[in-house]
Amino acid sequence: MPVHEEEGGYQWGHHGKVYHGPGAEKKAEEQAAAAHANGYTGDSAVEDETKREEEISRIIPEEIHHGHPQKQAEAIAYSETRDSLPETVSTDCIRNWRK
Repeated sequence: MPVHEEEGGYQWGHHGKVYHGPGAEKKAEEQAAAAHANGYTGDSAVEDETKREEEISRIIPEEIHHGHPQKQAEAIAYSETRDSLPETVSTDCIRNWRK
């Protein structure tokens, strides 16, 4: 996961501290180095969540195109992705898709 600019500072990853001021980028890089030194190998839960969001977002319009009502299309998308990926995403993904 790279260090990136966030909220006027620098952050490593998608969660956690955003460093501000002089040396902020270096502090974020040090956080990354410390995490890796302590056994961090990647955030597979976030990657799985992203994959599931993408899959649900792909399925819903496809099911609507096939004539299913919105809520039924959402239920189908959730059902089709339920077993393949963690259940941490579905309602937020559907809520975001509706916007």
